[in-house]
Amino acid sequence: MPYVPYRWAVVHFTVLDSLLKLRTTDSMGRRRSAQQPWTATTELEEQPRRVLKSVLNRLAANMPARGGPHGTGTVPVALFIATAPPIDPEWGQRAIVSVLGKRSDLFQTIRLSPGRALHREPFRLPFRILADDQRAEAVQQLQQREWYLNQNREFGMNIEASLETDLRQKLFEREWDIVFTSTAIDILSASELLPPKKRPRLVVGAGEPLPVHHVPRGIACVLIDQNASDVDNFLRELVFGFVHDLPLHEATKAAERRFSGVKATVIADPVSNEYLRIMDALVAVKRESERLQTSLPMLDFESIVERVSRSEGTAERHFINAVRSYKPPRTFHEAQKWLADVRALPEQFANFEQESTGLVPLSDIEAGRVNILALEPELRKTALELTTEPLFANILRRHQNRTFDVAVQRLQSDPVLTALTARTTLRINTDYQLRAHIGQRLPESIVSGSLPPLDPLLPDPEDARGYLLDVVVQGKDFRVITSAIQPLRLPVFGGSEPVYFRIGTPKLSGNAQLRMCVYHQNHMLQSFLLSAEIAEGELDRSDDVLKVELEFSRTDTFADVDEFQPRFLSIGVNQTGATHELLIKSENVKRDYTFFPVTYDAEVQQFRTELAAAVRDPVDPQRPRAYPIVAPGQAPSAQVSDCIRSWVRIGRKLYDSVLNKSDDDSIADALFKLKQSKDQKIQVIRFDENFIFPWMLLYDFGLPEQIADEPPSPVCLGWNGEGNPCNHSFDTPVFCVNGFWGIRHYVEELIRRVSETAAKVPRREQQSVRLVADPQLVESEQLAHDLTTAVGADQFIAGPNGRAQLLDLLWVEPPQRPSMLIILAHMETRQIPGQPASPRLVLNNGEWLTQESITAKRSLFARAWQQPRPIVFLMACKSAASDMKTINDFVSAWNGCGAAAILGTEAVVGSDLASHFALEVGKGLWNRSTLGEVVADYRRALARRGNILAFVFQAIGDVDLTIG
Repeated sequence: MPYVPYRWAVVHFTVLDSLLKLRTTDSMGRRRSAQQPWTATTELEEQPRRVLKSVLNRLAANMPARGGPHGTGTVPVALFIATAPPIDPEWGQRAIVSVLGKRSDLFQTIRLSPGRALHREPFRLPFRILADDQRAEAVQQLQQREWYLNQNREFGMNIEASLETDLRQKLFEREWDIVFTSTAIDILSASELLPPKKRPRLVVGAGEPLPVHHVPRGIACVLIDQNASDVDNFLRELVFGFVHDLPLHEATKAAERRFSGVKATVIADPVSNEYLRIMDALVAVKRESERLQTSLPMLDFESIVERVSRSEGTAERHFINAVRSYKPPRTFHEAQKWLADVRALPEQFANFEQESTGLVPLSDIEAGRVNILALEPELRKTALELTTEPLFANILRRHQNRTFDVAVQRLQSDPVLTALTARTTLRINTDYQLRAHIGQRLPESIVSGSLPPLDPLLPDPEDARGYLLDVVVQGKDFRVITSAIQPLRLPVFGGSEPVYFRIGTPKLSGNAQLRMCVYHQNHMLQSFLLSAEIAEGELDRSDDVLKVELEFSRTDTFADVDEFQPRFLSIGVNQTGATHELLIKSENVKRDYTFFPVTYDAEVQQFRTELAAAVRDPVDPQRPRAYPIVAPGQAPSAQVSDCIRSWVRIGRKLYDSVLNKSDDDSIADALFKLKQSKDQKIQVIRFDENFIFPWMLLYDFGLPEQIADEPPSPVCLGWNGEGNPCNHSFDTPVFCVNGFWGIRHYVEELIRRVSETAAKVPRREQQSVRLVADPQLVESEQLAHDLTTAVGADQFIAGPNGRAQLLDLLWVEPPQRPSMLIILAHMETRQIPGQPASPRLVLNNGEWLTQESITAKRSLFARAWQQPRPIVFLMACKSAASDMKTINDFVSAWNGCGAAAILGTEAVVGSDLASHFALEVGKGLWNRSTLGEVVADYRRALARRGNILAFVFQAIGDVDLTIG
């Protein structure tokens, strides 16, 4: 069916202070205005006329003509006219006509309905038409047409004629779409007694034009002269317009063109003008079929039986026997047939111009839909037998294979609602529909990768809760036209219903991207990148140019959703050229915006410089700096106080430049609640692994005012003078360490990775903790002793200190990887003859570990580590010079291997502090505390003792991660 753009403009005429004010808005998002002096005999002057001509000419440019057997000529632009006293509506009409001149046939003038437009439920078949006895002949002739006799009348078109005296009562007996009446005022006043969304969508009346205020919300109105010739023919042509999917203004213009003896006055707005689009009925049927296709029980057990058969057990054998003997009910086959009919439907529709290929088959499909909905409970009940048996349910849950699936469907190109293939370009400046669901991958999927096996889709037991997820779209290069966040209910078994997003392509050709993220309680589970080639049209290519690729994942099959705990806030960040894009997700709200390095670079560099100085002895930079312990409630040293004041100011600037710029009230509310709370979990996803930002330094308390020639405000380490926790809060202008996110909250930083990362690392039967420490470091022996004491001799092992042996051990099968791998080593960056040129961790004399060697070993294997996935302690120490990028290169390498978490530093520290961190955090993890708790506790303890090196330690990994 050929796509025709819906173009419209609203023209407002008002008078203020003896000036005629002209304002226009249009479907392309443009706004124009003009003014001139006003008198009762005023005509439009040149400047307002020029503005109107410019607006209308652009709207009418390149409008197509409808051809075919029911061709109606050039598609008109809808022109809504609004006037306010002392301007008469007829004056507004004359003013517009004087501007249009000979081009008036390209426009349909409409009186704008008063008040705010009402968005009603999209139209669904059947067309329900009610006519009084004076108009009965017009509609009854429709009932003699062959297509009317062949249609499924219950679901295609219902026509009922009634005595004029009974018409008002009929309004209250059922809902009507169109009412033909000779008493429009009476019907409109009666309709006002109905709820707005139960009123007729269109009232067509004969008689004098009505003031617009007589038309209630939710109704469009067409008024014609009852004495005009061809009234009945005009009314029938109007109905044909709706059957052919014309909006009201075009249906009216088509009828006027064919029967020129009738002139109509239309009262509507840009929304009610489209109340009767049969395309909406087709969209509803398509969506219903996609809902059933993704969520209706499907009983294909072949693939899951194959996977279950690999596990030997009594329950598995019973399960296999049960499903092999299962016979699908009749309803299953009926549902499959109806879905096949719907999938073929768009190809049968060349357009809606022929009733026999439009309304008639669509009414049959609608009848089938109602039948399937009636059979659905029976099908679900029959399939429920397999999910109510606890042993079977557990097997199904563990072995079901569900994926996130995406299709791109046409909205403004032909054939409408069909999906594009992966080898088709998207057209510039065009709207498309994204369809997404979790379950089986459908044939029109553009998700890259091999197709997973088809699994049965089974219903949830009656008491099963399922999971409420959010699907979020970050437009990036695209426009997101509908809401960018859609709720998606994922059942315990089977697939979800689809969710839909309307997106718009860029106005220029080239490559474009869009991101889709799946959240559970603000915890990002997966993220996908849609990549598309944008061209002048939808062109076929020899390679894939439209695809969706997984870029981040915390789950493989969505079978473990309940293991992912809520996050108060999730922040996704990536680099795009010289800028960064931030995606913020909180409860029921999402916000994304671009920010520039210039807004934060200076502060980050200042922090890095000051931190690098803080870790080294000012007299001997080769030695680590020691900080005396401060008793609770006592003030830190002047040097520590100066550092904390500086970092508070930096942290506040970073907070303001990156987060506090949002003009979204919902995001502002979330950030305000975050200020008022503590121990919240904040998730940060680094889509760009090289984007290194000190999130733990963000400071959201108030700042003390700086007064010239006065000493700075004191610094609080989190304790008052009595040695109790302080009561400072966000509304207290203070230098308090509790204002830092990394002290008050749990900051979770994750680097992009597409393999599953479970929230628990298994505890091995022995040798769960492995220490690889440079024997030249005096702390290495003591750390080995302390770890042995903490976890037991059978659970601790040291070495190997040879690079090849260590890397071989980490990749050998069956796995010998520990639960914790602690590397305590000197970070060497100097160029030394006989040693690697790149930065390296010194494991022993003549043995080094480089980022390149870790990555090279990983490249020899098809997949990253599966469990056990160790927590890697990267304790780089005793370096005279190193930067954050050097350390991050090692972090990225271990992340690529599949480490469950990487614990490291923002700068190279002394081996004594590094070994102390490894011991205390390692003991906490071994004793089943979470990663977030032990790292936050360690930072807090250091900070409250006056040691500013609390800010040197970072953790990449799930804050809920445990060793169990």
